Amino acid sequence: MKTNISSILLVFFHLTIWVVPVLIIELSPIPVTLGVFVTDDLEFFYPLYYGLFFNMLLFYGCIWLLMPFLLNKKGWLTAFLGSIAAYILLSVVEAGVDLKVLQAHGLYEENIRLWEVIAANVLLNLVIWLLLTGYFFIQRMVISDRHKARLREEKLQLELDFLRWQVNPHFIFNTLNNLFGKARKNKDNETAQYIEKLSGLMRYMIYETNTEKTTLNKEVDYLKNYLALQKLRFAEDDPVEIAFQTELKNDQVALPPALLIPFVENAFKYGISLKKSSFIHITLSVNEKEIIFSVINSKQPNIQRTDSSGIGLKNVKRRLELLYGERYILNINDTKDEYEVFLKFPVL
Repeated sequence: MKTNISSILLVFFHLTIWVVPVLIIELSPIPVTLGVFVTDDLEFFYPLYYGLFFNMLLFYGCIWLLMPFLLNKKGWLTAFLGSIAAYILLSVVEAGVDLKVLQAHGLYEENIRLWEVIAANVLLNLVIWLLLTGYFFIQRMVISDRHKARLREEKLQLELDFLRWQVNPHFIFNTLNNLFGKARKNKDNETAQYIEKLSGLMRYMIYETNTEKTTLNKEVDYLKNYLALQKLRFAEDDPVEIAFQTELKNDQVALPPALLIPFVENAFKYGISLKKSSFIHITLSVNEKEIIFSVINSKQPNIQRTDSSGIGLKNVKRRLELLYGERYILNINDTKDEYEVFLKFPVL
């Protein structure tokens, strides 16, 4: 109901700014001066209507196309300056049309100069420019508030889901610690080593994923532990190649926790076979500004890919959108024999 009322008010606003001025001028019992024209100058006062066309072109061209484009590319200041440039440009073009109309109807006088016609149009169109800039900035504030409200709702839902999910991991984590102690007591060092890796995974999922960001070294340790445990499935003579290469200029940069693991999970789920040669190649490079992550894996023809593994690729994409907006790149290349993921995003 609230949305319907808002839509009606919005339509009423748009109709008002275009229809009311026309009615006032057309129905006025006395001559109305509009820039260099007076309504009595022409039998049909069409400068009002082509002027209205220029006004609507300025208004909707800025709020729908020009300003959103400049805002996304360069920021608020550029969007603001771009609207001023469009306002002045259209005022000059309209002034040129006005001069042609004056000349065609014998209204042109020697004392009328182009700059005077331009000044008249700039003054008249100033009202439209003020309206469109105010409208655009208010619109963006409303969109921003709605986006923040949606983020709060999604974050609350994620936190509730995480609390429900936490019960069993805590139990498993404590159990692993007990098993680790018994394995060390019985001098079964190899088993203790893998229990420790699994315990590290659980510790990360319980504590680190409950924060907005973590450090890269913790994320890398998590990935290494995960890979080590996955390798337990394979014998030395199995035709499986798993490689993880890193180039970390700074392993203390911040990123969202558990952001990379779903791509690795999918690679193991759909890319590994013990019956034929298969591989997973993972690379991670980091500098002070951005993180670049890629996973390339072989494809198994008998396994049908679905968009769910761990929290799922759909959820990862949504998470990237919420965190980075348009500041990230995610390319997925799905060929007959290989599946490649390339992800680049700024550090937090």
